[in-house]
Amino acid sequence: GGLVPTNMLALRDVVLYGGEDPEVVHDQFLERDVDVAGRVYRLASIAPADVFLIISSSGVNAAIVEMARLAKADGHPLIAITSLAHTEAVDPQHPSGLRLRDLADVTLDNGAPIGDAMLPLPGGGAACAASTLTGALLVEMLVAEVVGGLVELGETPPVYLSNNVPGGVARNE
Repeated sequence: GGLVPTNMLALRDVVLYGGEDPEVVHDQFLERDVDVAGRVYRLASIAPADVFLIISSSGVNAAIVEMARLAKADGHPLIAITSLAHTEAVDPQHPSGLRLRDLADVTLDNGAPIGDAMLPLPGGGAACAASTLTGALLVEMLVAEVVGGLVELGETPPVYLSNNVPGGVARNE
């Protein structure tokens, strides 16, 4: 099962919880808007002990770097999952010149190539994102480490049990 005490922050939160016009999330350059990170951050219920996991294959867009900067400024530990090959090959978009990996306490390389796609297409371009597969694997490996650490401390890890197994619904209530 997945860890119970997790919360996802996303750009769409400015619409879902912040009352902004739904059209804002259709802006293809929203992730490059440094100000949107602050709007999302202020909407979240963030506790002092929270750890941030920020995933961005390029690791250079302004909103991602600003979210990392805000988390670090408030003293939160930060784990980044990014493509080191990609982030080193492109210019950072944040006004500070920082990349996600520059702010992280721990950086996990998702191993994705520049542009993320693995399957070259005839006539140019590519498809099939590597980061989707490797990112999911890295997240589950991180969960395994957290759960294992809690077990070593003699604590019961707060995990969901699948609702599709006997007793799952009752246990998750």
